[in-house]
Amino acid sequence: MLALILSIPDPIKRDLVLDLYLNYQNKCLAIAFNILHNLHASEDVLHDVFEKLVENPYMLEYDTAKRNWPYVSIMIKHACINCIRNNKKIALVDDFDRNENGVPPLTHDLDLIDLVSTHEKFIKAVQAIMELPNIYKDAILLRYGNGLSDAEISEHLSISVQNVRVRIFRALNKLQDGMNEQDRGDQFDEEQS
Repeated sequence: MLALILSIPDPIKRDLVLDLYLNYQNKCLAIAFNILHNLHASEDVLHDVFEKLVENPYMLEYDTAKRNWPYVSIMIKHACINCIRNNKKIALVDDFDRNENGVPPLTHDLDLIDLVSTHEKFIKAVQAIMELPNIYKDAILLRYGNGLSDAEISEHLSISVQNVRVRIFRALNKLQDGMNEQDRGDQFDEEQS
């Protein structure tokens, strides 16, 4: 990856991407792993995101890695969602205890139906977030995805703290309405079957 980053012709952007990679690669990997629960897929996502940044370093709008970090973390989450959409074979849980042959046990304390149901709810919530207008989606992802405070979001988005609170409030209302509509649609589909 470092050789790829060093191939960026603009020295300022090259240093910025390199700084991002060196300082935030572990955080990026942790975010991807928390979503995918698969180390190899998480590493692939990390590589793909930084490859995109190398191909177009001008996507980074700020001059420091710290200020670009929220944007990169959003890119990681989007890449994970795309990975899940494109590859349904990613294991939901990859860290089961393995026997001496490296095979996961057939029985486990987790209830498979609960696990799949939780995963489906997560995917629906992510889809609902992705359908929000960008002004709401960015505020929600920065707050709940990155754990930023209102002041940090305000600084990152260049808006007032009050405006951050309004956007998050409206985003949550839109999400709740969207999820309720999805639930009503799912119930209607079940009744028709």
